[in-house]
Amino acid sequence: MRHRRREKLQSVNLQSALFSPEYLSRLASGQQLLCYWFLSQRTSLEIIWTSANINQILIKFIQDMYDGGVPFYLVTHALLACEKCYPRYHKKLKAAWNSLRSWKLMTAIQLRVPMPPLVLHASVIC
Repeated sequence: MRHRRREKLQSVNLQSALFSPEYLSRLASGQQLLCYWFLSQRTSLEIIWTSANINQILIKFIQDMYDGGVPFYLVTHALLACEKCYPRYHKKLKAAWNSLRSWKLMTAIQLRVPMPPLVLHASVIC
């Protein structure tokens, strides 16, 4: 089997290029929100860092953010940042994710504005 010769490409760190800068920025915003909230709780850092304890902390965080009117996407990215920074908790924060699902179900569904018939007709003809 013959391999095509690749053109000389700019060197890219594939691990750092895994996520877009915009996504990393949202993760950082969520992580910052979680850190500020955690510090405001004056929780001892000597807690036992088990999945069950982390879930309880995150459930309280989510409830406080819901009560405070913080945007849903920011809280979602806080949980995602937690899983990204601490991979051992990945897929072990089910209770926290369930709280976030409950929040999502409680929010009113906002559908986009339908396309006016004239615009639809013009787009099909063109």
